[in-house]
Amino acid sequence: QDLFILNLGGGTLEWAATASEPWILLSSEGGSGQSTLSIGVDQSGLDTGHYTGTITLANLSERSAAGRHQAAAEREVATIDVSLNVLAPKDFGHFVFLPLVLK
Repeated sequence: QDLFILNLGGGTLEWAATASEPWILLSSEGGSGQSTLSIGVDQSGLDTGHYTGTITLANLSERSAAGRHQAAAEREVATIDVSLNVLAPKDFGHFVFLPLVLK
């Protein structure tokens, strides 16, 4: 899944991304300006079941002159909920499915 990061304000957006769970894969942990963050899953070691986590995006850009007196703890942060369902493998019995090739 791709997440598009845009800056609708002035200046250049500096951002950081973190995932709360090791199975959530991010194409980058940060960037500058307009970006695309790809989100994936590391399925190794995951059993059948429901998994949840979050992706946190933080604005690391310098504040405007009017806002520089505010505490750094007030940085803009967005949290995205992530949900994953791992299904049990299907049992196809003793059948083997081959691709059909016509000549």
